[in-house]
Amino acid sequence: MHNQERYNLFALTHSRLFPLPIRSHHILYQRFMEELAGRGHEVHVVTHFPQKHPPPNYYDIDIGGSLPKSVGQLSIKSPYDRGFLGKIKYVFRTCGAEICEYLFRNLAIIDLKNSTMNFDLVISEVYGTDCLLGFAHKFQAPIIGISAVDLLPWAAERMGNPDNPSYIPNYFAATNEKMGIYEKFFGLATLFLSKIGYFFLSIAPSENKIKEFFGNQTAALETIVSNTSLILVNSHLSLNIPRPMVPNIVEIGGLHIDPPKILSQDLDKLVRTSQDGVIYFSLGTVVDLTSFEAPLLQTIMNVLGRLPQTIIWSGNISNNVTVPKNIHIHSWLDQLALLCDPNTKAFITLGGLMSLQEAAYCAVPILGIPIFPNHKRNIDKYVKSGAGLLLEYDDVNEATLKEALDDLIANLDYKRNAVKLSLIFKERPMGALDTAVYWAEYVVKFGGAQHLRCGAADLGWFEYYFVDCLIIMMGILGLGLLLGGLAIYFLQDSDVWNYIFKRGPQKREEGPEPETDKDK
Repeated sequence: MHNQERYNLFALTHSRLFPLPIRSHHILYQRFMEELAGRGHEVHVVTHFPQKHPPPNYYDIDIGGSLPKSVGQLSIKSPYDRGFLGKIKYVFRTCGAEICEYLFRNLAIIDLKNSTMNFDLVISEVYGTDCLLGFAHKFQAPIIGISAVDLLPWAAERMGNPDNPSYIPNYFAATNEKMGIYEKFFGLATLFLSKIGYFFLSIAPSENKIKEFFGNQTAALETIVSNTSLILVNSHLSLNIPRPMVPNIVEIGGLHIDPPKILSQDLDKLVRTSQDGVIYFSLGTVVDLTSFEAPLLQTIMNVLGRLPQTIIWSGNISNNVTVPKNIHIHSWLDQLALLCDPNTKAFITLGGLMSLQEAAYCAVPILGIPIFPNHKRNIDKYVKSGAGLLLEYDDVNEATLKEALDDLIANLDYKRNAVKLSLIFKERPMGALDTAVYWAEYVVKFGGAQHLRCGAADLGWFEYYFVDCLIIMMGILGLGLLLGGLAIYFLQDSDVWNYIFKRGPQKREEGPEPETDKDK
């Protein structure tokens, strides 16, 4: 679907899942930007990962080095050490307001602010901070948000999207859609705390920084954010919980997936000569595998080493671990190409959404070992489709790991269900990339597409939840009770009271009759 008009687009795709640039998420955004450029739009991209040979119409604004290095830097224990409130603080402060300080000191960002460039659209990642949306105010351009994870509570709020915690899990919780009373209570608490935390730990501290950087004439950040025209969410009903979506929230799950390439010559030879098939092990690009406790890592190695399959392991490991002969370690490989190879029997994964999308696309059964709450929720959905198993990190030992892998390989139902899941994932009226491009062009064509905006986005929380109506109703009820009480107090001994309750008028007490002359 090609648009005859050509637009000048600006993308803040600087990947802030942590206060680190995340390469896997950058790939998602880059694929989108490249497609827009390929359709004739001029695209300027703020990024930590500039391309050596960008395609025509594609211009990188290099902010590399402004944030710490990301790949493989997160300890396996860090999600457990912070606790729930610590995670909220980490996302909104360390991944939020503190990032603004780094970026506002970057020379490329300063030069952009001082330039006379203009853009038709601003595309920005939605996560822990929106401080760079000051550029949307500077350019007077509509905003499209894009999220590499499922719909976040503070993102849903700005669009007026329903976010009922009785069946919609919170990003910080590991619960799924079927909750008991405890999970519902916890979901309600996390929803409240995440929205409050986003405002007080991210929006409010960023306000002064934005005014200092862009000038006092800049609109309030909350106002800029609330004018978001559209949000593209990296989710799909096959792998995420089905939920209500207002018209300007669009699912584009699997945006980064292209038809798989051919395996490299060495890897292809290894896969072809594996008579019992291949098991692929990868915990993504964020977790540092050397942070695993050595005994646990050796346990995993021992179990995998006794399997008849060839194990292809992605990521570096500690030097003090003995590697069995059937385990082949690669620092990097084409994950999609390997997963889609028919000789790949299973995928051991952390449960990142993009990895599960690739597994679903390739119809591969998974063994999920989640670390983060959202990873557990992702894996739960895959498991409920019958295409995989979940093994908690704290439950990993030789017995549980071997049992899970034996079941996953021997039981062909997992593969059959994975094929069914793949068909559901792929069956769409329009591909994910075409969908994203269509809506980006749509928003610019119709000047921000305000006709898509739900009226709930313009309501305060007290209006949205009928607090104002409840206050008025309680006031009327209270006034009625007060007036009723006063009426009872003043009328209870009157003829009116007796008449109402059918007692008839009260007879007056008669005294002795006065004496007459006759009596005398």
